[in-house]
Amino acid sequence: MKAAKIITQYRLDATSGNLVAQCHDDTRLVFQASAKQCVNVTSLSTQALPMLVLIGDYDAVFDQWVVPADALLSVMPLAAEQLTQIMTLGQADQLLAQALG
Repeated sequence: MKAAKIITQYRLDATSGNLVAQCHDDTRLVFQASAKQCVNVTSLSTQALPMLVLIGDYDAVFDQWVVPADALLSVMPLAAEQLTQIMTLGQADQLLAQALG
């Protein structure tokens, strides 16, 4: 995987169908969707927050990362409460480094 991020909030863009997310480090992610490929947006929009996501592909565009609709994603199986505790303890960056292995 190319990157790992902890998503702390998101919203669905009704016009584009994209999911716009904010990360713990203030990175903004735009997960694109299309009529034929919306599985990533659907999957992410059902997860509890915060969540740790591994991202297979993205493009840095100005002040945000744009994740194509066909990018490989993996939501790590960590409970939101556990991830919140890790962030509170200041260990988020260590966790992200470990996730990328």
